[in-house]
Amino acid sequence: MKKRRMLVFALVLCVLIGVLPLSAAMAAPRPAEDVQVQVMPIIMEDREGTAGFILTNSSGGELTLIAVTPEVSPADNPALLSVTSAFTSIVIQNGQTINSAVALSAPTAKVGSTVKLKFTFSDGSYVFQSATVLWPTETPSGGTGAETLPNLVLDSTGLDGLPIAAPSGDAGDTIKVVLPILNRGSTMGADGYYFGSNITNIEITPQLSADLNEFPFEIKELDYKRTISFLPAGSKGIVEYNLKLSSNVTSGPKAVTFNAVYLVDGVAKVTKFQVFVNVIKGAAAPGGDGTKVSEPKVIIKSYSVEPETVLAGETFKLSMELQNTSDKEDVKNVKITVQNGDNLILPAASGSSTLYVSKIAKGKSTTVSLDLQSTPDIPAKAHLISVAFNYEGGSSLVSYDVTEQISINIVQPIRIRLDEPTIGGDGFIGQSIYASMKLYNMGKSTIYNCMLDVDAPGLRMEETFYGGNITSGSTIYMDFNLIPEQAGQIQGDLVVTYEDVYGKQYEERVPVTVNVMEQMMEDPGVWNPEEPFPEEKPIDGGGMSWWLIAGICLAAVAVIVIVLMQVRKARRRRELEEA
Repeated sequence: MKKRRMLVFALVLCVLIGVLPLSAAMAAPRPAEDVQVQVMPIIMEDREGTAGFILTNSSGGELTLIAVTPEVSPADNPALLSVTSAFTSIVIQNGQTINSAVALSAPTAKVGSTVKLKFTFSDGSYVFQSATVLWPTETPSGGTGAETLPNLVLDSTGLDGLPIAAPSGDAGDTIKVVLPILNRGSTMGADGYYFGSNITNIEITPQLSADLNEFPFEIKELDYKRTISFLPAGSKGIVEYNLKLSSNVTSGPKAVTFNAVYLVDGVAKVTKFQVFVNVIKGAAAPGGDGTKVSEPKVIIKSYSVEPETVLAGETFKLSMELQNTSDKEDVKNVKITVQNGDNLILPAASGSSTLYVSKIAKGKSTTVSLDLQSTPDIPAKAHLISVAFNYEGGSSLVSYDVTEQISINIVQPIRIRLDEPTIGGDGFIGQSIYASMKLYNMGKSTIYNCMLDVDAPGLRMEETFYGGNITSGSTIYMDFNLIPEQAGQIQGDLVVTYEDVYGKQYEERVPVTVNVMEQMMEDPGVWNPEEPFPEEKPIDGGGMSWWLIAGICLAAVAVIVIVLMQVRKARRRRELEEA
């Protein structure tokens, strides 16, 4: 009994040893999977700074960021950073990218220090990301407190010496932002030129923000960093960005900040550049109550084509009824651009793909039309046409861009050829007659559900012929049997039916003539069991010649005599042999 208790105790102890580490492992925080975090350089001013970051959730589910804290400090700077304000949790949906920041203080931080920030989520997972602590200006080695001018500056001319215009465009446009970066050295000589150290490892990054007045572009990249590996003193380098202005940015100049991190004689430094981007036509500004002003919208209320069946290669007219759905504002200077992405539907000869309407009053509609033409080899199907509208608000003068799509059904002309039918001779009532006919699809599109039948009184097909789908340039042989139901010459039509790609049915008729005879005569030497057996009539001699009767009798007598003589000779021969 004691041994049994000891065995049970040992088993329980083994289970606890195995379960406790597993429970501890399950309870421990785990690194977040499929979460990308990018931390901007922490630019310090007066010992205060902001840690900006971009976070992308691709985990497949919803995440909630609950804390951002400095987790590890450099050994020589234990009180490097601390969060100065409470962090508000952020819910991040799957596939969503967010931009945010936390406020930090660095009372004892040194230039070039690094820190690891810990991003903690509500499910216990976390991510570590390193950041560099930098200042926009440094104090000279003398320690007087005077600030030196930055080594790296933003110049106003390109590599060719020509001035570079400020980037500009309308809301929704993609524009090029060019930054000419100049290493002007650190000391000015007697000739007025700067000379000094080379600059290496230059990293240029825009300061991202959810505020469109600070960063008026759509945020599409996780890392906007551009690099220049080496820039000698007095030389210039170019950094370019292709950025798309947000469709919600308002008109006017927007100041965009770029941070440059670089090394001068192995010492890390940072410089801020500010570039003004001019938004010419922007979205409506928010209303006084914080809500967005209603935007007038132009839609295609209805459209039609003439003729209704548009054949490939032919000209047709497209008419559209455009409506201003706003009940508060007119629209003016409406530009309409019609385009097919495959370039298979183009403006008709001497025509244009652009229309203009000076004004559409609020709640009203107007009709516009233009002539279009499809290419001869366009596939027979529904083709999409994009209709782009560019217009201005009648009172706000804000520019709007809207694109809609409509569908045009194109039909390829169907061309088929049918040979004369071949009939396998004359027929008899109720008996099959072999026949055939050849069909050629000479059009540029497939014909569908091809079938053959006969339309003639007294004539039917053994079964309807089905040819299926026949592609462009193909040929089929239609073999079939005809069964006549009456005698004489039967005339009628062989009827071929088929459909186009939209299911519309077509019919072709070919004349046919069949000669039909009555049922074949029975062979008189063959008894038909359905008829009564013919009765034998007694021979009365009335219809037979006496000479013929006498000849028959004489022949019969002669045969009998010959047989008797042969029998007698045989008997005599046996008697002689026995003697």
